Amino acid sequence: EKSGATVPQEDAMQSFEMQAPPAESEFMIFLTKTSETSCTAVYPLPRAIKFTGDVDLKSMLETLIKGPTQEELSQGFRTNLNSAIDLETIIVHEGNIVDVVLREPNAPPPHTACELMRIRTQIESTLRQFPGADTVHISLNGIPIP
Repeated sequence: EKSGATVPQEDAMQSFEMQAPPAESEFMIFLTKTSETSCTAVYPLPRAIKFTGDVDLKSMLETLIKGPTQEELSQGFRTNLNSAIDLETIIVHEGNIVDVVLREPNAPPPHTACELMRIRTQIESTLRQFPGADTVHISLNGIPIP
């Protein structure tokens, strides 16, 4: 989805309310594979997180940025999110729109269109598994990812 929306630069972290036990619960992160040629193919991999009543979207995205485990790496899974990426802001507004602001402090050469599509697909797929994350706007170093 292409949108010309401007992402607010406020420093606010928000969570979705959901019924969840205060014990570990599973959610999925979505990774690509080194052998994959599609720019939008992602694969769900389970992660455990302690929910205290709200889904912590920031923790979920930080888990995604950490990427695959050693075992998953050996199976060919990877992330297109550089481990040096900072999750600067995640804001939920109008009830169903999530704005994600990412910064790459030592930005590498510009990402290809396919790499940007993979980043978008990984983040959207991870966030959209929860009700209420209907629209996701993502910017990297101040530039919206279409």
